Amino acid sequence: MNIKRITTGLLAALMLAAAVAMPADNAPAFVKGTDITASAVSLSERDVRSKLYIVCKDGRKVYVAGGKGSMFSTSGIVLKNYGVAANEVVALQLEASLEDLPDNCDATLNIGGNYSIYNSSGGNYFSSYARGSAQIPGSKKFYNVMLTINDTDVAKIDFLAEYRNLTVEQGKIDISNAKVKGIARTYNGKAQDTQTNVTLDGKTLMAGVDYNFRFSNNTEPGFAKIIVTGIGDYEGTATGTFEICPKQVKVKKAVSTAKKTVKLTWKKSTHCTGFQIVMATSANYKSGKKVVYVKKNTSAAKTIKNLKSGKKYYIRIRAYKKVGKQKIYGRYSKSLTVKCK
Repeated sequence: MNIKRITTGLLAALMLAAAVAMPADNAPAFVKGTDITASAVSLSERDVRSKLYIVCKDGRKVYVAGGKGSMFSTSGIVLKNYGVAANEVVALQLEASLEDLPDNCDATLNIGGNYSIYNSSGGNYFSSYARGSAQIPGSKKFYNVMLTINDTDVAKIDFLAEYRNLTVEQGKIDISNAKVKGIARTYNGKAQDTQTNVTLDGKTLMAGVDYNFRFSNNTEPGFAKIIVTGIGDYEGTATGTFEICPKQVKVKKAVSTAKKTVKLTWKKSTHCTGFQIVMATSANYKSGKKVVYVKKNTSAAKTIKNLKSGKKYYIRIRAYKKVGKQKIYGRYSKSLTVKCK
């Protein structure tokens, strides 16, 4: 499978506000340009939505803060405001999701975390900065990192996280759910092809770029099959159909030799199931309309009865091919006129 990698040095930074306390002398400070970059860079169609939770000893997960985009401050998290006691905290959980990531993508995200912890004795700095980081394997769109807190007296927390080295692996797109259509053709005794139209999730794909195609069952009247195979960024197969219509019937004559009857004759056409004859007293076939079916394709004449004497009739015929419960019709013949006796 072809892989496309889209890598950015820094997707987003969650920055502390100015009020964040400086680390103690023994704290391993983040290095600017390596661990933290002042300017945040985002991809135009992908964004990070972050949620920070406090994880308690009893298994509760308490939502603290969240945001979308490149900047979001989490300084001064006072635990009592969230109904959490000072000795209940066991970890911070950062939940990050990548929005608008295509379904055919997996991603790997490096998360660097930094947090300051304050005890309950008036806000004095209690522990040095600790660094937590994790490389999260891409399971489509969701990522979690747990930062364990070993202190037993936590009253307030400042938290900083940064997302670095986002790698998106884009696999080929499955074409099997594509809609495949073709333009109807008329039977000519030869294998037929057609102009294909293939769409997937509203996008029109290009023949020779996104897919190749071939045909089967494409000589006789009926539904010919289109087989589409993905290429380039696409893989898999999809199928569709197009109609091969019976040939236009050639009429010979329409005569009325008996009262209230008209006889129509036509040139025999066997590459069909049968014929449909339409008669009317108006040229647009809307007034006095009568429809008659001839179910044998070996027939070449039909007498229509119970017509109105003295009326002028317009008459035409077309062949049809029956496929299951559907009928595929050919073009109508030219219209003939006849006065009924």
